[in-house]
Amino acid sequence: MLLTIRNLIKRYEGSIFHPKPFVAVDNISFCMKEGEILGLMGHSGCGKTTTAKMAASLIKPTSGEIIFRGSNVVKNSRSEIIKQRKALQIIFQNPHLSLNPHYNVRRQLAEPVKLFALAKTKSEINRLIALSMEQVHLSPELLDRHPNEISGGQAQRVAIARALCLSPRLLIADEAISMLDLSVQAQIIELLREIHANSGIAILMISHDKEVVGHFCDRVLFMDKGKLIEAS
Repeated sequence: MLLTIRNLIKRYEGSIFHPKPFVAVDNISFCMKEGEILGLMGHSGCGKTTTAKMAASLIKPTSGEIIFRGSNVVKNSRSEIIKQRKALQIIFQNPHLSLNPHYNVRRQLAEPVKLFALAKTKSEINRLIALSMEQVHLSPELLDRHPNEISGGQAQRVAIARALCLSPRLLIADEAISMLDLSVQAQIIELLREIHANSGIAILMISHDKEVVGHFCDRVLFMDKGKLIEAS
C-alpha cells in the first residue's frame, strides 16, 4: 500500500473559536494503493482537510498511525518528514494564498528544486522548471510574473507544477478547484487526469462536490462529523 491510515484521531482541547474540546477526526482508517485516485467527500467542517494535513505531516494527530511507503510518519523526525514531502505533495484551495506573493513564477518553481537538491546547475534547474510548466500547459512567458499578475486558474496550475517538480508519488488536492470558475474547474480536473495517466501518480481528491469526485475517482469515502460513514 502507498498510504495506510489506522485509527487516526485529532482532538482539540479548545480555543477562542471553539471553547469546548472537540474531535475533528474520530478514529478513521483507510488505505490507498499506488496510482489510485481516491475521493474523500463531506460537508464543510467534517474533518477532510484535517485528515489531509495529518497525512501530509502538516499537523500532528492525537493518536493513530499514518503509514506512507512503509514508514510510520507519525514517529518520524523533522528531517525524515521533510524528505517524505518530496514524495507527498498537497495542493490547497486558494492558489494565490499558497504561492509567495513576493516571488515570481520562476522562483516559486525553483525553490523546491533547490531545497531537495534535484539539480546542480542553473541550466538543470531551468530545464526542470520548463518541464513542469509544460506538464501543466502554461506558457514560459508567465515565468517572470508574480501571483497577482496571473489568474486563479493559472495560479493553481503553478501550484500543481511546483508539486510536480519533485516527482511525488501522492498528490493531495484539498478542495483544489472549489474557488475556480466552473469552466476552469473542468480544465484543472482534466489536467489532473492527464497527469495521472502520464505519471501514474496517486491522487487523494478532497471535495464536497459529489459529481466531480464521482467522475474522477476510482473510489470515494464519505466523512461526517469526523467519522468515515460510507465508502463506494
